[in-house]
Amino acid sequence: MINKYYTIQIFSSDGRTAITGRMSKALLILICTIFLLIVFGILTLVSFYGNVYVKAMRVKNLEERNKYLEEEFKKIETLQKDIAEITKQREKLEVALGIKDKTGDIVIKKPIAKREKETQKEKIEDVVFENPEMEKYLKESKMMNKSIPNFIPVNGWITKGFDVVHKGVDIAAPVGTPIFSSMDGKVSFTGWDSILGNVIKVEGISGYTTVYGHCSKIFVKKGGFVRKGEIIASVGKTGRTDAPHLHYEIEMNGLNMNPELFFIKRY
Repeated sequence: MINKYYTIQIFSSDGRTAITGRMSKALLILICTIFLLIVFGILTLVSFYGNVYVKAMRVKNLEERNKYLEEEFKKIETLQKDIAEITKQREKLEVALGIKDKTGDIVIKKPIAKREKETQKEKIEDVVFENPEMEKYLKESKMMNKSIPNFIPVNGWITKGFDVVHKGVDIAAPVGTPIFSSMDGKVSFTGWDSILGNVIKVEGISGYTTVYGHCSKIFVKKGGFVRKGEIIASVGKTGRTDAPHLHYEIEMNGLNMNPELFFIKRY
């Protein structure tokens, strides 16, 4: 069998120089086959890595989306917890303000009516005892109780407690909520303070002095005598404050004391 050869000639641009080469048909087929295999391999690799890249990008997008969804779910959970806490605090505040009782029923509290009930109770308890010492003791006990500031002077919610700097407690309540005198005593001061706004001071016979700050309106005058449970002012936001509340202090012989230690009952 005669082998076939292919002659390849390469000429220069002037047409003179020529490179001549001879290649057998089998070698040419082999070279073409190798070339085609190389091209096919390159295309296969490009296609493979292209698919891998696309899948990698999809996985990355899915991971980023999952991460975003997880963050959103965390935000939702946090928001739900905040809503639950706000609802809880709101319910407590409604109970404290007298809008609702502890069972959730809507009620309307009238401070003056409470004072009337207490007056009726005092009349009922005004009994004549056979033992004069017992009668004297009860009267003195009543007088002592009236001279001790042992209840919250406003129907509200304590938002800030007593500490070294803050000499009293803050009790949040709507503007206009009645403020009661927490003890019998003489009104020693009514006027303006640059921090507490409208202020009332009541001095008792037992050495206690009570201070009522940020009042909206004052219903008593300096030098007057007030009874325990008597309305002396209304809640406001005068002075340095952003929200309506009562700033309430108790002093004993000039020493500030924590009012929460005295809160036994509420009018």
